[in-house]
Amino acid sequence: MGFFHAMYDDFRGWTGERVWQSLESELRISARHDGHVHLRWDLTNAPYEREHSWSFAVTTQHGAGEDVRRLADGFHHLLA
Repeated sequence: MGFFHAMYDDFRGWTGERVWQSLESELRISARHDGHVHLRWDLTNAPYEREHSWSFAVTTQHGAGEDVRRLADGFHHLLA
């Protein structure tokens, strides 16, 4: 997944927030860097009937560099 590999390539940091989302916006991942990589994972299920919709969000922290590379490799294997 290019989103994670780009964060690994920029392990020294970047300015602002980077965002990736799935085609139907059911999964959104935002990333920021302050010496560590902070990922906010937003998962949403919004069916046609709004009363049955739900969402879940969690933030994880990863070491820049090898931690993000392992995460990128894991997602590559998961989605392959």
